[in-house]
Formats: sequence, structure tokens, C-alpha cells
Amino acid sequence: MNQWLKFLKYLETRFDVNTIKQWVTPLKVVNFDARNIYLKAENQFQIAWFNEHIKQLCSEILLSSAGLPIKVHIICDKGLENKPTVAHKINENNFSPDFCDPLFTFDNFLAANKTLLSCQILKDLILNEKNQNKDDNNPIFIYGPPSSGKTHLLTAIALTLKAQGNKVCFVHALTFSKHVIHAFRGSLLQEFRQTYRNMDVLIIDDIHLLKRKTSSQEELFHTFNSLHTRKKRIIVSSNVIPSHLEEIEERLTSRFEWGISLAIEKPPSEILKQILGIKAHQLNLPLSHELRAWLLSQFLTPASLASALSTLCLYHHSNSPLEKTRAEFYLKDLILLEKSKTLTLDSVVRKVCSYYGIKNEDVLGRSQTKETSLPRQISMYLCREKIKTPYIQLGDFFNRDHSTVMTSVKSIKLRLKRKEPEVLTAIDKISQALL
Repeated sequence: MNQWLKFLKYLETRFDVNTIKQWVTPLKVVNFDARNIYLKAENQFQIAWFNEHIKQLCSEILLSSAGLPIKVHIICDKGLENKPTVAHKINENNFSPDFCDPLFTFDNFLAANKTLLSCQILKDLILNEKNQNKDDNNPIFIYGPPSSGKTHLLTAIALTLKAQGNKVCFVHALTFSKHVIHAFRGSLLQEFRQTYRNMDVLIIDDIHLLKRKTSSQEELFHTFNSLHTRKKRIIVSSNVIPSHLEEIEERLTSRFEWGISLAIEKPPSEILKQILGIKAHQLNLPLSHELRAWLLSQFLTPASLASALSTLCLYHHSNSPLEKTRAEFYLKDLILLEKSKTLTLDSVVRKVCSYYGIKNEDVLGRSQTKETSLPRQISMYLCREKIKTPYIQLGDFFNRDHSTVMTSVKSIKLRLKRKEPEVLTAIDKISQALL
């Protein structure tokens, strides 16, 4: 119960207080335990608003004292739960757009020097959307490395265009793909196409993740044509320029080049310091110089830094500066997650090869000797466990079929279950080296 009250206070730092009073405060807590909280809403509109704006924050911020997510269950008052509203019916097909964080605005986006011009061009295009000739700059293609702020900018675009009265669909590429799969399996293709093609603005984040997803690419191609023909705005982001997209159909990449491409650079350490200061001020979170320096050493991207500060805000409700030891305790799970993100397939293979005293090419090559087979299997296992790399991607990296990778990972899991000393020792020492 205390965690829910703390969560409500946290929401007041993210949203307008009156908004929270209107939509969240009226929710009644009817039951709770260590891992669940059960809420009762007055009507389906409250549920729909909560699911769209708050639910994702619950999974990220609402944690138990042990640091585990608390699952939120929300129902309608008795007598109303079986009366679906229009908003509920729209969401039944599961083609809902992704959450737009209201704090991601143009005003609080801190751009690196090389990104300033791109941001200014983008802002001018969006703020003057009604006066733009979309034949000249449609689509807008934003590209840059991970953690460069592309999602922040896309969210700012979505919020701005929504405020102008446009029908905006903002989705991650994997959400779009999930919608396509759901449409095919549920015989809802007509509803899917109607949802996406009736928008004024379509925004898709991380378009490069549609790699190999042929059905999704097919639907996107026709959706693109439909929107572009009717002069509707299309905005996408990627980690590379259109011509460098891998295993994305050429007819799509060529269309991405029809408009304007804008590069976004990863923010330097000075920008991260500014982000830390702004975010801490927004959350009214007192931080010592020592703690600020420590946070900047542990969380290397704007997103991870913001997540860390939000977590600290949830636990710390005092005007006195937060102690570093307490911060380390509160953030221990996020720190482990951050370290796992810095791992790459190459770095895992290097550590494995260093342990066994062999070369990288021995593991990545076709050799089937005893000296290389076990290190290769352990490399595959660690890449899967530590980085959560998809089997198909691992197959590409190790020059094997993905089924071979799956068999190798299962083999190591079985040997660990049997507690074979050779494998247990190797996994333990290599894992320590990866920290």
C-alpha cells in the first residue's frame, strides 16, 4: 500500500497534478499483496486512460521492497464491467499506439553540437506542419546510434502533432510487427489497415528491427504508399541511413530516401551532466556531488540515467541529500541491467577465448576440434543468457544455423544442471570477467 502512495506522489512529478487527481486518484485499492495490487475504477474511460498513460510506468517504477515489479490489476465498478465503451472497443483489436512520455519534449531535449542543426530543422518542420509541402520532405528519416535520443525526439514530435489536432500513431517497429502478426492470426487485416491508414501521422521507431520480417515489411510498404499518396506525414527512425539498412526490401529503403534524412549524434558526457541536473530538479531530488559523479559513472545513456533517477525518487522522500550507499542499494538491479547492455557479442567471445587461450577466429570459424567446440558452445550460451540475443542473430554471428545454436545452448544448460566442474568453473570465471 505504501508503494502505491509513493507511486502516486511520483506521478505528480511526471504529470499535471489536476490530471492525476482526475484520472488516477479516484482509483480505489481493493486488495494488495507483496507482488500485486488490485484497483477498482469508476468507469471504462478511467481504465482506458490508465492503460494508455500509466500502465507502462507501473512496470518500470512500481517495485516491491525486494526490487521486484508489482503487477497492477484494474477492474471496473460492479455493474459497469460488462458495458464496453467506445474506447474499450477500439482497443479490443490490440492495435493501440505506444506510450508517449509527456516529459519528452523539444524544450528539454539537449542536443550535441553536431545535432543542433538537425534538431532545428526537425523542430521547424513539425511546428510549421500545416504550411509544409509534404512532397518535398516526406518521410522524415531520423538516424543515429543507440541512446542518441531518437525516441525522445519522436515522442516530442508525436506530442506536438497531437496538440495540433492530428491523428497520430506512434509505435516501435516491434509493436508494428506484433500488430501485423495479430492481424493475420485474428483475421483482422482490414481492421489493421483501417487503423494505420486513417492516421494523419505515422511515426515508427527503430525501423531497422523489421529486418527479415517480410510480412511486416509488406504491410508497411502498402501503408506507406497509402499515406504518402494522401500527403499524410510519415516519420521513421533507425540506427543507420536508409541505404545501409540490412535485409529491408529495397522498395522500402528507396521510399525512405524520398524525403529528408537527419543525423542525430550520441550525447557527450557534458550533455549527460545537464540531463542529470534537469531531471533531478524536475523530481525535486537532492543529490550530492559525490552521488552525481557516481551516477554518471554507472549510467551512460539519457534513458538509463532517467530510469535511475525515477527509481531513487520513488524511494527517497526527504529534503536531505541521498546517501550513496542507499542509492547503490536501490539501484543494484538497474546497475546489473546497465552492465549487461554494455556487453557485445564480440566482447563475450573475446573473454571466452582469453579464458581458454585460443583465438577469436577459432570460435567463429568452422573448426570442430575439442579445443574449440566447448568454448564455442559456452560463447553461444553466454551471449544468449547475458545479452538475450535472438537465436537467428546468434546463428548469423557464429556462422551457424540458429537450430545449431539452440542445441549448443541446451547442451551447456544440461551440463550446468549436472554440475559438471569444467563447465561450472568456466562459466563462473568468464561471467566474473564480464562484470
